[in-house]
Amino acid sequence: LDGFSTEMHIMNDWKFHEKQGYDDTVDLKFLEVTTSNICKQSCVMCGSWYSSTHAKLENKPEDISFLTNDQMEMIYEVLPGLDYICLKGGEPFADHNNLKILKRLHECNPNIKKIIIVSNGQNISKTFKDVLTKFNADQFNFAFSVDGVDEIYKWQRGSDYKRTVKTLADFHNDTGFTYVLVSTITAYTLPSLLQTYERHLEDFPGMHHYASTNVVWNPAHTSCMQYTQDDIDRFVEPIIRYDVPKHEWNRQGLESIKSFGHDINLEMFKQHTEKWNNIRKLNIYDHVPELTKLANG
Repeated sequence: LDGFSTEMHIMNDWKFHEKQGYDDTVDLKFLEVTTSNICKQSCVMCGSWYSSTHAKLENKPEDISFLTNDQMEMIYEVLPGLDYICLKGGEPFADHNNLKILKRLHECNPNIKKIIIVSNGQNISKTFKDVLTKFNADQFNFAFSVDGVDEIYKWQRGSDYKRTVKTLADFHNDTGFTYVLVSTITAYTLPSLLQTYERHLEDFPGMHHYASTNVVWNPAHTSCMQYTQDDIDRFVEPIIRYDVPKHEWNRQGLESIKSFGHDINLEMFKQHTEKWNNIRKLNIYDHVPELTKLANG
């Protein structure tokens, strides 16, 4: 089999196990879309290709990207036959092209099996919520990326934690939709991950599942793998032992985190951390004391 045919057979068995019978000439059934890199956050492990705010900070306006009208028409053309669509970013709720997609989708394919939206949850307008509520709740999977709380959240993601808490409270109250909360694991968030989980349980009543499986390894100078293996194990073991079912808190893979070697990226880590301390006007060492040991080698 060639690569495409092999992929189709894999998709038959894995993605579409509940609907067998697709062959090598099927219409497109799963579409993942990034309409732009428009995003008002500037996560310290991200960059200008994925965030327009990063592009502005780095003085790279050429990295700000949108789909053209012709490219949008190509998306509209396949919407009627889709079973699954995933909207990503940038930030999908910051780009009205995604609003257009959702409106068209409701017109031509209102019974689509699943709509997946990956968002930072910072701002969701009433206009978006009005369109979303035309669909049924069981058609959606919402995944909101929220890393740390308070100052750690502000430092890592570049926006206000309380605003995100309010946005997602309003989202849940206005629509009735629940969501998955995804915590991105970096050198800055791993030491307090257990306390973060407990706080998120209190702050996000619309959350039905928590995932701590997105472990950053690149860029390496932001990765938790810079800690020594002893430190990694000290952070992770209480999380793995924490008495909560896996279907409520997915921690798969945390026990497999292996150290890069303590000082392999040390200088880049220190430069990167100091850079963002200056941008945020916030000293992350004051809020994650374990970083001081890491920086000191």
